[in-house]
Amino acid sequence: MIEWLGVFAAAMWIGGLAWLLTVLGFARTFRDKTTRQVLGEPEYRLATTSGILLFTVGMALGVNTWYERAGWIVVALLTIWDGITVWQAMRKS
Repeated sequence: MIEWLGVFAAAMWIGGLAWLLTVLGFARTFRDKTTRQVLGEPEYRLATTSGILLFTVGMALGVNTWYERAGWIVVALLTIWDGITVWQAMRKS
């Protein structure tokens, strides 16, 4: 029998890593700025935060022990907090 939660969890964390690699690829295409400068811009920080959130939620769904899941949930909550602060900074400017 197929464990659909495991399939969904794996799809989420793989999708999150794919999203992060896509953002990194787009950031590296700029010739006049370094990759670090581009990734520090609010739009790219929000995109990176989205990828990290997908990855952490997928990992939280894929682990079996409560303390591993709690750790991934803490990382996800910190990522959400970072995303909210970036979103607020984007709205102010």
